[in-house]
Amino acid sequence: MLKKDLFVLINSMTSSEKRLYKLKKITYQKDSKLASVFDWFTKYNDYNKLEKFLTQQKEFKRIGKFYSELYENLLSFFAEEEIKKTRSFKLYQKIFAAKNLMSRQLVEQADNILKKVIKEAEYYEMYEILLLASILQQHIFNNKSKFKKSDVHIKKIIQRKENAMKQLSDIYIKTLLCDQLFSQHRLKGAFNNQEEQEFYQQKIDTIDFDNDDNYRTQRRNLLLKIIYTKVINQRKQSCEEQGKLYHLYKKHEHISKLNIREYSYTINNYAAALVEFKEFDKATIVLKEMKELIEEYDELRFLEKNYLGLKLSYFIKAQDVKECLRYAKIVSKKIITSKDVTYKNYISVKIIVAFIINKKYNEGIDFINTILNDQVNFLRKDCFALILIYEIFIYLKLGYFKLIESKMKNLKNFLKNHYQKDIFEEWSIQFLNQYSKKDSSNEQQIIINAQTEIKELKKIELAKNIIEMGDVEIWLEHELKNI
Repeated sequence: MLKKDLFVLINSMTSSEKRLYKLKKITYQKDSKLASVFDWFTKYNDYNKLEKFLTQQKEFKRIGKFYSELYENLLSFFAEEEIKKTRSFKLYQKIFAAKNLMSRQLVEQADNILKKVIKEAEYYEMYEILLLASILQQHIFNNKSKFKKSDVHIKKIIQRKENAMKQLSDIYIKTLLCDQLFSQHRLKGAFNNQEEQEFYQQKIDTIDFDNDDNYRTQRRNLLLKIIYTKVINQRKQSCEEQGKLYHLYKKHEHISKLNIREYSYTINNYAAALVEFKEFDKATIVLKEMKELIEEYDELRFLEKNYLGLKLSYFIKAQDVKECLRYAKIVSKKIITSKDVTYKNYISVKIIVAFIINKKYNEGIDFINTILNDQVNFLRKDCFALILIYEIFIYLKLGYFKLIESKMKNLKNFLKNHYQKDIFEEWSIQFLNQYSKKDSSNEQQIIINAQTEIKELKKIELAKNIIEMGDVEIWLEHELKNI
C-alpha cells in the first residue's frame, strides 16, 4: 500500500536528509501542498496515529494523488544524492562533456578531458569507464586528420581497450558463478549431495585464479573462493579467504572506500567468521572498526543490527551467559523488521541458543513461534531444521510432553519431504527420543553421551557445519552444568 510505503520510507530518513530534501525538492519547487503532506508524515512515528490524523484532513481534495507524487519525488531525491556520492558519476559527467565538445569539433579540448578520465579510471580500476573513454579517444584519432599520424597512440588505445574488455569479461564470468553459488547457499546452506558439488566443481575448475594481480581481479577471485568454500563446507578456509579480502581492502583503501557499503559488508563477514572460530582478539579489533564505520557513515546505520547480532554470537562463543542474553533480547526485537535474509538466518538460531543456555524457555518458545508463524519464508532449510529441533527440546524442558509426538512428526516430515536429511539431523531425532524418556537417574549420562557423539560427528564436514552454526556443543555443556 503506497501510503504505508511512504510512511516507512520517510521514517527511514535522518534529520539531515529531511532538511536537505525540503530545501532541494520542495522549497525550490515552491510546492506548499507537497510540503504539508511531507510534514504530516514526519510528524508521526506510529502509522495508526498518522492514518487517524489523515482521515481528519479536509484541507486538500483527492489527497491520495499527493502520496504518489511525494513517493516518486523522494525516490528521485535519494537516487540523485546516491549518484553524486560516487566517483564514477563525476567521471561519466566528464565523458559526456567530452562527447559534447566532440560534437562541436573541439577535439583537442575533448581529448584533454578524456586523458584525465583515463588516468583516473586506471588508478581506480574502473574498466567500464576506461573502455568508454578509450572508444571515444580512438574515435578522435581515427577521424581527425591532425591525429592520424599518431600510430603509437592508436596502438596504445587499442591495447587499453583490449585489456579493459578482458578484465570485464573475467569479472562478469566470475560474478555470474558467484551469484549462482550464493543463491545455493542462501536457499539450502552447504551442499548435501555429491552431484551438486561435482557440478559446481567442474565450473570452478575452468576458472583462472592466477590471471592478474590487480585489485578488482583479486577481489573477484577471493569472493568466489569465499562462497565456494562455504558451500563445500570448508569453513576454516573460507575464513582465511575472508581475511585475505579484508587485508586487500585495507591495502587498496583508495578504491575500496569508493564503495563504503561493500567495504562494510566485508568487515561484517570477516568479523562473523572470526567469531565463529573463536578468534576473539582479532574479532574484537574488526568489530571495533565496524562500529566506528557505522558511527562515521550515516548510510551504514542499517548495519547496526548486524553489529549487535555479531556481539550476541561473540558472547555465546565466549560463554558469557549474561551478556549473550542481554544482546538476544535487543536483537530479537530488531530481527522481525529486518529484510536481510542472510542475517535473519544466521541470527535466529543464535537468539534461540541464548535463551536456552539462560534457561529462558518461555521467551525462547515465544521467539520461535514468531519466527515460524510470521517469518518462515526467509528461513534456509538447514536453519529451519535446527529451529524445529530446538523447539522440541524446549518443550521437553517445559514438560509439555503431549506436544512432543506431533512436533516430532512435523520434524520428520520436513526432513523427509523438504530437506535432504544429513547425519546431524538423524542424530538429533535419536537424541530427542532418548531425552524425552529421561529421568533424574540418567539425564546426566544422556547429555555426556550426546557430547561424545557430537565430537565424533564433527569429524564429518557436513555435520560439523550445522553443529557449529547451532552452537550445539555450547548448548550441551550448559545443559550438563544445569543438571
